Amino acid sequence: MSRIAARFAALRQQEVGALFALAEVQIARGDMRQAARTLERLRQLDPKHLGALHRLVECRGLLGDTAACLQLAEALLDLEPDRPWGHVAMAAWCVLMKDPASAKPHLDRALLSGAADPTVLLRVGGLHLLCASP
Repeated sequence: MSRIAARFAALRQQEVGALFALAEVQIARGDMRQAARTLERLRQLDPKHLGALHRLVECRGLLGDTAACLQLAEALLDLEPDRPWGHVAMAAWCVLMKDPASAKPHLDRALLSGAADPTVLLRVGGLHLLCASP
């Protein structure tokens, strides 16, 4: 890799990091719409950025954008088939679609691969509660 290409790659990584940090601030402020726009811009630079994908599916779900939530959950499952987050995202989509029976297999799979992660347990527990709600 030439020095110019290496510098360009370093600048791009810096921009990706700055966009991710900005999105985290926007999420912390509760501005999911702006955070989603920032994360989409980040994904244009780095389509396989897992942190951005995790946060974007969360934002789209909280915004009630079920079509985007499904598409992003599927992308997350494709990129991380052996990790829990794609299954958590798919379960969240099922809950958004008011189909708790379809959420259960995804919640079970998320627990199989993420039972040691307290964040996974918290998300799965929350989704179980939503599935049980009338």
